[in-house]
Amino acid sequence: MLSLKHLRLGAVLLGIFGSCVCSCLQAQTQVAAFKNGTAFVVKKQQVAAPQGSYVLETLPKATFGSLWLYAPDNSITAVRSSEAEVLSAPNKATNLTQLLQANLQKRVRITLQSGVVYDGVATQLQEQLVVFKTQTGQWLSFHPSQIQLLDLLEAPSLDFRTTQKQRILHLQFQQPRAQQALTMMYMEHGISWVPSYAIRLLPNNQAQLSLRATLINDAEDLEDAQVNFVVGVPNFAYTYLESPLVSNQSLQSFIQTLNGRSNLYTDRSMARADIMSQSMVNVVDESAYMSNVFDPSELDGIEAEDLFFYNANRLTLKKGERAFVEILNQRMGYEDIYETTIPTNPSYSIRDYDTKRDDIHQVWHAIRLSNQTKLPWTTGTVMITKEVEGIDKPISQDKLSYTAVGMESKIKLTMSPNIIVKSTEREVAKEEDKRTKDKIYYDLITVEAKIEIANFQQKSLTLDINRSLTGTPLRSDYDWETTAVPSRSSSLNDQHQIRWKVKLKAGEKKELTYRYQVYLRK
Repeated sequence: MLSLKHLRLGAVLLGIFGSCVCSCLQAQTQVAAFKNGTAFVVKKQQVAAPQGSYVLETLPKATFGSLWLYAPDNSITAVRSSEAEVLSAPNKATNLTQLLQANLQKRVRITLQSGVVYDGVATQLQEQLVVFKTQTGQWLSFHPSQIQLLDLLEAPSLDFRTTQKQRILHLQFQQPRAQQALTMMYMEHGISWVPSYAIRLLPNNQAQLSLRATLINDAEDLEDAQVNFVVGVPNFAYTYLESPLVSNQSLQSFIQTLNGRSNLYTDRSMARADIMSQSMVNVVDESAYMSNVFDPSELDGIEAEDLFFYNANRLTLKKGERAFVEILNQRMGYEDIYETTIPTNPSYSIRDYDTKRDDIHQVWHAIRLSNQTKLPWTTGTVMITKEVEGIDKPISQDKLSYTAVGMESKIKLTMSPNIIVKSTEREVAKEEDKRTKDKIYYDLITVEAKIEIANFQQKSLTLDINRSLTGTPLRSDYDWETTAVPSRSSSLNDQHQIRWKVKLKAGEKKELTYRYQVYLRK
């Protein structure tokens, strides 16, 4: 089961992820996954720096301004990024050229398109050139497409690697250490999570609510990582840019991209000048940094930005994999709700009331849940089933909106055809030329409306009836709630929201009568 912390971003994230140092050689990884496809990652590891330097050969696709490095009990005096040729991960050969690449320096027999056969070894292979040494000591070169047949004269390999250019980081420490603790923090794209709920309706108005997170990892391999699922999207203004330290983007392209996506409400050249005047490398002095970090044990009482962290157990998830993680599973009570909405009344022309109106309105069955857990409910899909004779039957799929602790949420189930609601209204009085506006005369119409309700269900229930009313409500023979709402300043009519809560026994019928007045142009 997961727990929640209501946290301040920035220092809080660093406090959660930077409060201890791993004493083992394997890197510790913590991930704060946001729902918008980004994640904040912290990696803590031990590196060998006996000469006071270390090279990071595998770099993340960190976003601009988010890459930070620090070394506890030491200082990083220099960071340099350079481009290097490195071997790719092994791939399986699928054609002759790749098979030859996988078997460089092994004895082979090559038959060319011309029919000439050579025995020997291929020493080099590039896109446009094969360098081949025959068993007689002759050196040859030819295009890979000239190869018609390849015979392998010793145990073959099917795995091949290619060289590719990528960025590496050169770190220089103030003090040489055989084992140096190093922490790297960054924001990256490609890790996200999607919430989904399941609600089982049980007897006696009880429900079992489950919240699960689908973790999507398209960024990098996660090994025994501590994952936090974050509710809320903070303001990360430069996630569209990769950090220059890890990107091969040219300076001109970087500046153009930065200018093109800068804040539209500020001067772009000034925004660029401010940003470009800062150092591209974020190296943290450990003593100054750690003195301002929150202790995670003290975070329960902090209330700041609206971010919540669902803390999961450790996960191992390869790039391209998905995981299903349970966050919440709790039983609670629920309330059945039946509701209908009567459309707003005509307010343009008196002709709309010349004939009697008789409408039938759909009634929806919904449930109301109160969040009495310790976690907020983030917005997500919800699948609702009901246990009938020990078997779960599908009822509905809808959306559960964000619900803070202590608040209520309403979820639609189905329409209720066994509850009939009809409404009629007619004009009962008219005061002609009551008002004049912009040389147009308006009559004041008094309208009498009726609502007929029939409950054909085999149980008692409460029906919520709602209507948005243009005009002034006068009276109702059944208790109602009327709330004035803002209206257009040019309108002669007020706006009101009207609500009735009607209790009905099984098989009972009721009729509600109410009146209102509305100004209508002649």
